[in-house]
Amino acid sequence: MTNLAMSEAKKRKLENNDAEPVQRSASEADVGITEFVNKENIGFTGLIKQRFSDFQVNEIDPQGNVVVLGREALEGLDEKKSENSENNEANATEVLKEEDNKNKLTPSSNTYLVDLSKLITEEVVQQCCDLLNDHTSFKRIKTKVINSKEDRTNVHMLVRYGFESQIESGTDNGCITLNKVHKRSRKHKSSKSAGKTAEYLHFTLYKENKESIEAAAMIARFLSIPPKLITFAGTKDRRAATTQRACWRRGESNRLAGLNSSLMSSVRLSSFEYKKYSLRLGDLSGNQFGIVVRNVQESSLAAVDTALESLRRDGFVNYFGLQRFGTFSVSSHHLGQLILAEDFDGAIECLLSPQGVVNDESREARLKWAETHDAQETLKLMPKRNSAECNVLQALSTSPSAINALLRIPHGLKTMYLHAYQSYVWNKAASERVKMDPHNVISGDLVLTEKIDGEVQRARPITEEEIESKKYTVFDIVLPTPGYDVIYPTHLVKFYEELMQKDNIDCHKMRRNIKDFSLFGSYRNIFAKPMYVDWEIRRYVNDDDTILYTDREELQTGIKLAPEPDSSIENAKLAVFIKMGLLTSQYATMALREVMKQETSRHGSLYFA
Repeated sequence: MTNLAMSEAKKRKLENNDAEPVQRSASEADVGITEFVNKENIGFTGLIKQRFSDFQVNEIDPQGNVVVLGREALEGLDEKKSENSENNEANATEVLKEEDNKNKLTPSSNTYLVDLSKLITEEVVQQCCDLLNDHTSFKRIKTKVINSKEDRTNVHMLVRYGFESQIESGTDNGCITLNKVHKRSRKHKSSKSAGKTAEYLHFTLYKENKESIEAAAMIARFLSIPPKLITFAGTKDRRAATTQRACWRRGESNRLAGLNSSLMSSVRLSSFEYKKYSLRLGDLSGNQFGIVVRNVQESSLAAVDTALESLRRDGFVNYFGLQRFGTFSVSSHHLGQLILAEDFDGAIECLLSPQGVVNDESREARLKWAETHDAQETLKLMPKRNSAECNVLQALSTSPSAINALLRIPHGLKTMYLHAYQSYVWNKAASERVKMDPHNVISGDLVLTEKIDGEVQRARPITEEEIESKKYTVFDIVLPTPGYDVIYPTHLVKFYEELMQKDNIDCHKMRRNIKDFSLFGSYRNIFAKPMYVDWEIRRYVNDDDTILYTDREELQTGIKLAPEPDSSIENAKLAVFIKMGLLTSQYATMALREVMKQETSRHGSLYFA
């Protein structure tokens, strides 16, 4: 970086207070999250993620099936348990009897079968349970006609999840057919997998309190393969228990299955299947969330019901959540803004400068940069895990070009910074639109056109006739993220222009000479409504009491919700267990924000400290 560039950067810092190091991470208002669908609902207070098991995520695959952990994931745990037990042979018969009784299914065995009973009757669910409990029976069960397509979809999902894929469901003239999966067909599938008939090994990955990438790296380390060979449809929350599909190119199922004996219990693998295609980001239809909100006041229970009924009926503003903007003092969108404004020196200063909230290992390096602007010396102190900073410093060590240094940042990170700025602008525009009317379609709104395979998704203005006929609802209208291949709504185009002009960016000129910095834009629904929402009030005594069992624990215990304390205990506390399904790219924290009316950033009181 040239001395002239450095002096200009320092001058900017002196003239603009905003360029001084920020001492806190972004709040909701900082990234445009300000509005609600129903402001009149007062919400309620509570804590989330007090335990990692209080926040659970199960991926929903493209066919609408909730991904669940299979029983083979317990194999390693069972081995460890047997190693520590005595007189195993003498107790084997008794243990098998206990296991058989524990595993007998009833319509109340888990919450999914309870929900299924409401759709196809408890009698039909009991018939399915009897079918599985009787190993000699393979009769076919058929429900009455179910006219609602949504209800039929939910039945298929609940059957798969509630019976752990041991019952197959189909459709016959509006009726649901239910058959037990024959063990012989399972063995056939297993032998087919063992024969490795396709290139990609798909499997279910369960993890606790870990990033998806961290879990993949652990698996790769045990297998002695590059982590990039393991792919996902989407990354899941860190402080949570999550279950998702993953893929290992040219993988071997016997090696992967054997890892359950080596991996710690916080990472489990199951449901191995060879396929002819890989698993890429976006290859999912959504996620099912199981969330426990603790420390809810009894006086708020009516507000809880009102808020969640409202969420079920009216949805929430489909904001990009705070995860999109990073956790450091310098938000990802601010870096993206500087790059798009072609303030490349400023972007490098932002990336390398001291920050109030940043990973501790990098503080010494950032101070060195602030004092000396010596790229080589700073690089010696910068942790390798800070890949963006290290790549920039490496480039600056050999050339003063700020542009070239930024281009050395890994593609995924560069894209993340630019997309974060797009998300910031979208959030701001969405808030402006919600202020106009959160419940009705209005003139100027955009809706998506019918997409033809292979074509880019387009949008068009809604017509007055369509507004009058109520052809579309607010759940159909979209807003663009800034780009060169989108149209802006007439009632908000001036807002986009003025907002981005303040950042020295022209929303109509998003194509750049540098391809990596060009953005074509996309469309996102302004409002979202969960596929389903259910909730239940639960009692507990101690702050660390388990309320919601993880997938792994559910396989071991046979129940999802932990038993409540005796009703005679007077000091019991209250929690709300919420289960909801959201489409891909929808944020559970934004749905919680709508119902609780609490700040979801670390500046609020929603998270356990």
